[in-house]
Amino acid sequence: MARRILGVEDIWNRYERVTSVLNKAVAEHRSGQSRAKCCLISSFLDDGKDTTSKADTNRLAFEVMAAGVDTTTLTLVWSCYAIATGKLELRPMESFTESHLEVVHRLASVVPMALPHCTHFDSYVGGYLIPKGSVIFFNLFAVHQSQMRKVMQASNKGCPCDINISVNHNGLKNRIKSPLLISRWLLLSLPYHTGSRACPGFMFATRVITRVMNCIIANFKIEECKNEMDVKVDQLCGLTRPPVSETYRFVALK
Repeated sequence: MARRILGVEDIWNRYERVTSVLNKAVAEHRSGQSRAKCCLISSFLDDGKDTTSKADTNRLAFEVMAAGVDTTTLTLVWSCYAIATGKLELRPMESFTESHLEVVHRLASVVPMALPHCTHFDSYVGGYLIPKGSVIFFNLFAVHQSQMRKVMQASNKGCPCDINISVNHNGLKNRIKSPLLISRWLLLSLPYHTGSRACPGFMFATRVITRVMNCIIANFKIEECKNEMDVKVDQLCGLTRPPVSETYRFVALK
């Protein structure tokens, strides 16, 4: 009754169907005598041995499915949107590469609040105690933006890119920053997909996304719908951050 009043009954029913299918598949995998040893679930079970519970295994399967499908799909949506609006330009016959994907990631933090993490022991984050069993969200979009500002500020202060370029009439050397060296230094400093925030499935997702995008641009032209050109892209909110729907269309190439 409460779910119906709140208007989330359909969402809950879909969630129940998905988890039912996943739990059944995990149960069959757990009980299998000759299950594959190279898959993630098997590694998880073998690592935990007798301490791995059924609930933990089901949760892992759901998180992998939810994170991989949702973020990969949204990244594809943002990639098409970036091309349609001209924020990402591809030359004729140019392939969609990982470099283009990084541009898309800088344009849109696909999961700005990240997926919720449940703590298995007492820990501290930013000086705050997070008790065991708590669920915590990380505002990755804010973290990324903060780090980017620090990187850009450092490029004007502490970037080790000064080079001697000439000697003026007083015999003093003029020092300037080489644009090429600055760009290389910034590239090495960018915090995306590094450290503790690195996505475990990033390499696999990158291959999937680049292949799909290359198939799309080889067969279609992605263009912005004229009646949607003035719509702002920040109207939707939530854990995920999709652009406004129906802002671009696919036109088959002749």
